[in-house]
Amino acid sequence: MLLKGKTVKNTDIAASYDKVSKNYERYYLDTMHRHNDRVLNLLINKIREKQDKQSILDLACGTGYNTKYLLSRGIEADYTLVDLSKGMLEVAGERGMDSSVSLVNKDMLSFLKECPGEYFDIVICMWAIKYQPPQKVILECERVLKKNGLMAVIVNTCDTLPQMRRLYPKLVVYNRRSIKKVMFDLPNPKNKKEFAGWFTKAGFCIDELDDGRQIFCFKNAKRLVEFLNSTGALAGYDTMLDLRADTIQRQMVSYFKKNNILIAEHRFVFGVFEKGKSREATCNAVKNDRQQRYTL
Repeated sequence: MLLKGKTVKNTDIAASYDKVSKNYERYYLDTMHRHNDRVLNLLINKIREKQDKQSILDLACGTGYNTKYLLSRGIEADYTLVDLSKGMLEVAGERGMDSSVSLVNKDMLSFLKECPGEYFDIVICMWAIKYQPPQKVILECERVLKKNGLMAVIVNTCDTLPQMRRLYPKLVVYNRRSIKKVMFDLPNPKNKKEFAGWFTKAGFCIDELDDGRQIFCFKNAKRLVEFLNSTGALAGYDTMLDLRADTIQRQMVSYFKKNNILIAEHRFVFGVFEKGKSREATCNAVKNDRQQRYTL
């Protein structure tokens, strides 16, 4: 399959999100939005310190939740929302946002490479920076951000959904003849230190940095499987194997029942990073973070 180029591409991941777009907020953001909100509130405090109208880029915007939240908090700005999933953008467009919002159907890197330098004041990327090489995305964001521009990011760590990570290799073995394409593991960071390093290497300083987790609990294994197939958390992996096929869903339910697993656990890191700030400020932010750690 590798020799024939049968690997999961960005368009396959976008297609996975197309499938879940209509119910994405009900299954996922109704709970996870609180973590988006925390990062966005950090941004809002910084935006209100500025006098000028801001230009905000929401990369891999999904259903437009971040922009809607900022608008609801009175943040008037020129918003550009970018996503490769047409289904997600359609939902975002149905929100009835005003003319200050532009929707763009492209992948993150393609869009960024077409942007002029020092164009945006703020870049937001929630849960999606792992879908393209993160350091390349961050370097392009550093280029398109104005001096002292801000970048706010939240992303799962590589040990997220441990229950599914233990099951998936078994599904691959059981259903090896049904594999359609090869899916490479996503480049999620191991921890805060690695995550922060992505940004400091690109010339950013750390304004805010933390980690957290969210546990979803279910009444039975069938509900758990329904959730996993409805949130986008398995985007790409559901292309390698059709996780919505009846046979594979039965295998998933059987495994979770047998092992008495009725939870899904998201582990993540998040931060706000500033372009062109002094190294001393970065060191102080890291020091303060170590003194004031907490778990969401």
